[in-house]
Amino acid sequence: MLNYIDNYHMKQYFILIVMLVLSIGHMRAQWKAAWFEEHSRVFLDVDYTDSIPVYDKPEGKIIKYVKNNMAEEDGLYFEILESNGKMFHVNVTTTKFETFVVSGWVNIKDSHLGIYSRDYKGILYFYKYPGNKRVINYILRKYNPEMYTVIDCKGNWLKVKSKIDGILYIGWIEPIMQCCNIYSTCC
Repeated sequence: MLNYIDNYHMKQYFILIVMLVLSIGHMRAQWKAAWFEEHSRVFLDVDYTDSIPVYDKPEGKIIKYVKNNMAEEDGLYFEILESNGKMFHVNVTTTKFETFVVSGWVNIKDSHLGIYSRDYKGILYFYKYPGNKRVINYILRKYNPEMYTVIDCKGNWLKVKSKIDGILYIGWIEPIMQCCNIYSTCC
């Protein structure tokens, strides 16, 4: 009888351990997907009414012009796949239905791409380096509801700039503080 109980409990422990390992792996994958995506998502400035060119390769041919359709309240999202310092490699989708538009390259200087911040409590850190929270360029101690212009990207970290109260803030913003929702706040 003792052997039977031990085997029975051993099977239960084994099943419990397998379930825990699978659960932890699943939760870790979900958490990683939510907080550590490999790419950053930004939007085309909602106040920008002109179109921007999308190129087939860096310094290549224009394959399409894209622009917001704010009359229909439909802007454009840009998933930044990589940056070469002068151009972003992007996938462009609509904001309303996330319909794929085009994949290509856009000039950083003329892109009019931006992001909002999630610093609703009024503290936003601008870091000197992406992924490194030890060196801070600036600390903004009040909420800024305006768009931050995106000037570089490394993985899911965005380098942004914005002039606030006469001070030019430039630095890297961590992924958790980025808000790419043009319709409402990000909570």
